[in-house]
Parts: sequence; structure tokens; C-alpha cells
Amino acid sequence: MKFGLIIQGPLLSIGRGVSSYKKKAETSENEIIKHQCDETIISNIENYGNLFEKIIISTWKDEKISKKLSEYIKSKNNVEIYQFSKSDVPELPKLKVPSSWSKEMSSIMNVNNNLNQYTGCKLGLVKLENIDFVIRVRTDQEINIQKLKEFILENPKKIVVPGIFFENYMYQIADFYFGGSYKNILNFFEACSKNIFDFSPHINPISCLANSKYLDELNMNSEVLYYSKESFQYKIMQNFVISKALLPSPSSIYQKISWRGEKAGTEWKNQNKNIYFYENFSDIKQLVLPESNRIIDSKLYSSKSNFFTKVLRRLIKLELFK
Repeated sequence: MKFGLIIQGPLLSIGRGVSSYKKKAETSENEIIKHQCDETIISNIENYGNLFEKIIISTWKDEKISKKLSEYIKSKNNVEIYQFSKSDVPELPKLKVPSSWSKEMSSIMNVNNNLNQYTGCKLGLVKLENIDFVIRVRTDQEINIQKLKEFILENPKKIVVPGIFFENYMYQIADFYFGGSYKNILNFFEACSKNIFDFSPHINPISCLANSKYLDELNMNSEVLYYSKESFQYKIMQNFVISKALLPSPSSIYQKISWRGEKAGTEWKNQNKNIYFYENFSDIKQLVLPESNRIIDSKLYSSKSNFFTKVLRRLIKLELFK
């Protein structure tokens, strides 16, 4: 089986680290890291480059390639770098950032890269030829890629993700790395690069997969993807996609990550307690909604619900699952 590697993202990465990880709202501006990704990219290739037939570095035209990285790439027969334009990628609404941050930092950190990320992944992927399986990692992170490759080969029909969060009664995927067959990953990146059903980069991929492949099997139409997150059909859609298409990797890969030059610390490992990894993935139960209850759910949680219906659904608590 031939493997390809995509190293995707900026060459200057700005954001939080993992040695003393905090949520964005709790992070002060002086804790933000500006990380030149050269060493991280080179380290990943040096440690794991022999596992791959071809390696593609996918970044953007506004990123500056250092002389060191350029010369390193030229010295490798199986490594290429491509710089793509963001001009054709729709701009999304800004993300929330702490009000205490400066205007300059806010303008950097409030950009929603949801579509940029998956577009960059897709454009890099199509540069790979005659490849059976693909792994995508970030330009600013180091993980045990060999262990990830072995896990993918053990589970060749799944799209492997780092982990699956369960927060606010919704499933959300961690998106640091992906792996799977070329066909599955290409379909996944294509779906995620052209559709926005939710502005969260952790929720939208699940809806994109549902829209591209699973709605007919669920006997649902695309309107469900815009339902209130309280909708039982919405939860079933998420539950089905996760159970059918995705598989979280072993926890050791995610827990031992290096990000923007920092090794994962205690805070990083503590905040991962609400994540499903491979070890506890079987705990996710298959949800079933009887047809009569589906009708009730559609009337209550449709995006077209009127004001009084929205008030009603806040006043009552229904248990519609079997």
C-alpha cells in the first residue's frame, strides 16, 4: 500500500501552545505564540519521510518560504511544496476573541480558517498520484506519524481523526490530523471545502459528510443540517456519521502532541477528559428516533420554526428517543 503525506497550513503559525494550554477566552495576549514552522516540518520529514512515497507541503501564496526550508525541500526527491491562493475561498464571519487583546492581535486571531484549511488540504491532495492512503498533518505540529499509519492500516475503511468531543450535547471532531484511503479523504476534503452548515470547524465536517453521503440512508433531507442543535434528528445525524464514517485515533497520539514548538503539558491532557478516543469509542451508542417522534421533532426544531414554536421548545423537555 502506497502512502502519501500532506503537511498543510501556514509557515508562520500564530496561536496558543500546549505546554500550559488554556481556552481562547482565558488566554492573555502575551501567551500567544508566533512559531516559524520550518523546524517542525523538517522534523516530521526527517523522522517519518521514509514511510511515504510522496510528501506535499500545502501552504498559501502569502506565506514566505525560508531559504533553509527551500534548500531542504530541494534535497529531497519525494517532497514538493505548493502555494495556493486564498482568493477563491469565501470569507467567513469573524471568530470571537478576548476583548483585552490588541487590535492587531485580534485581526489575526479572529479569522475563521474553516474553508481555508480544507481547501488547502484538498488542493494538496490532488497533487498526489498513484497513492492508496493519505495522512494529513499540520505544519506546526509533531505527532507519532508511524503509529498513526499503523492504525490507519488496521482500519482502512474509516476516516481517522484525533478524537471526538462531546460538548454542549453535540459531537465535535478534533481536526489536527486525518488519515484514511485516498478516496475517502478526497471526498471528505471536497465536501468540507465547499459547504458551510456551521461556522465551527469542529461541527461543520460532520454535517458535510452527512450531506455528501448519508442523508438518504438516514431518510433525511438537507434541511436537518440547519435545524436547531437541540433537534433529536440533528443529534441522530451526527451520531450516525460518527459511527459510520469516523474513527478516533488512540489517545497516546493526541496526548503526546507537540504544537508550535511546545510539548503537551498537564493542562492539555486534563482538558481532553471529555473526548472519545479509540479506547472508549465503543461507548457511543446508536440513537434511534421513531417516525412519529420524527414528525414532532421537525415541527419543533426546523430552521423555519416561528417565534412561538421556539418559545415552546424552551418551555418543554421532550425525550423522543426509543
